[in-house]
Amino acid sequence: MSPRPKSTREPLADTVYNVLLDQFMDGSRAAGESLNIAELSVELKVSQTPIREALARLENTGLVDREALRGYRVAPGLSEAEIDRLTDARLVIEPVLAALAATRATPEFLGGLLDSIAELERPERNLRVTRCHPVVDLGGSDDHESLRPQVMPVDRAGIEPATLFRRTRGGSLGVRQV
Repeated sequence: MSPRPKSTREPLADTVYNVLLDQFMDGSRAAGESLNIAELSVELKVSQTPIREALARLENTGLVDREALRGYRVAPGLSEAEIDRLTDARLVIEPVLAALAATRATPEFLGGLLDSIAELERPERNLRVTRCHPVVDLGGSDDHESLRPQVMPVDRAGIEPATLFRRTRGGSLGVRQV
């Protein structure tokens, strides 16, 4: 008796999870908005069980809040202070991790990485940009005239904070150059 082939169908709860995640990222569901299970079931044309499963998973990610006897809501966005703390942490962690990854890179990995970069740079890639956020370029100067607001599109796959800051001065936050 031959083994049964593995199904390639995506579970319904995964589909609902991805649909809701896309809606959060593209702004069609606002922070604080109520998420009624019965209404979502009708809207997405699925039973309430995959809706509940998807909402429970989204609650574990912090994208959805659940209140007893009130139901689910889209979680509030990050504050500027939280975004700054996350950015500072990334500036400390990511250079070290990138250096470690570089020491373990194989020629095959590097070839795949170059292919991925080329794919991302293709103009016909058709990224769905959902919002544009202001970016402040700190340049290399300390005077306030060097602050140049810019607009940077943010891909829907990334976290979309209200404001992003590009810190171009290496080490300005005590980050050791690797």
